[in-house]
Amino acid sequence: MNETTIQDLLQKIAFEDDQQAFKVLYFQYYKRLYNLASFYVRSAEATEEVVNDTFISIWSRRKLLADITDFTSYIYKAVKNKSLNFLKQRNFPIHFNIDDVKAEIEDVTLNIEDQMIVADFQLLIEHAVNSLPPQCKLVFKMIKEDGLPHKEVAELLNLSVRTIEYHMSIALKKLSESLNYKKNAPLVSSK
Repeated sequence: MNETTIQDLLQKIAFEDDQQAFKVLYFQYYKRLYNLASFYVRSAEATEEVVNDTFISIWSRRKLLADITDFTSYIYKAVKNKSLNFLKQRNFPIHFNIDDVKAEIEDVTLNIEDQMIVADFQLLIEHAVNSLPPQCKLVFKMIKEDGLPHKEVAELLNLSVRTIEYHMSIALKKLSESLNYKKNAPLVSSK
């Protein structure tokens, strides 16, 4: 969903108390926020609680949504803060299990031939991304799929910007190597 559409939803929620727009916003972000919260909170139940509490807070302060210019960044920071507060309040140790963090490429409506080409290419990319080291994979997905800037990803993951840049360079190099190798290989391996 592009930022203009998100801004439209935020306007409807802020000025019209539009519950349907809020529901669309919720479902648009839920999976990505769940994945981020699970980076901090290892329990599925606690992760759901963190994400839902974040949305409850957003609804209760919905009149302020119209002033937010980068909602994706805003909500990522909110989930990170809720996750850390959750762990702190319950005296849980902070665990990071990067392998549990997942993101998905959104579907695009195309004709059947284009869909097949895109599906094959997405399969290649998915395999290449999944072969990345766990932290490289997380950094790559947050920057390339969620569009977050390096500095923000560094803050969210408590890493330096240099470390983020390092992970991105490794990720891009490995993806390039993997995709260049696989472009001449068949998509289905024979076993």
